[in-house]
Amino acid sequence: MDGAFVVSPTGIVESAATYIDAPLGQGDLSPGLGARHAAALAIATVTDATAVVVSASSGMVSVYDHGETVLQLACTQPTLRPRQNQP
Repeated sequence: MDGAFVVSPTGIVESAATYIDAPLGQGDLSPGLGARHAAALAIATVTDATAVVVSASSGMVSVYDHGETVLQLACTQPTLRPRQNQP
């Protein structure tokens, strides 16, 4: 699913597959991270939101708040396993 999940402060998912238009510019994006991370950083810069994003290609998880990267977790080994066909 492409787009963002918007979650309320109480943990309720308000919307899914949401495209958010936020101006890019301020903030420091790590090299190699793409549009998904840039959008998360941008929304966390111009709103009170904390943005959590997972890279589809590398599995890198980043958390942005107040226009800064507050956490990055790198996937050191694949942990997802293919689903078993169940009868």
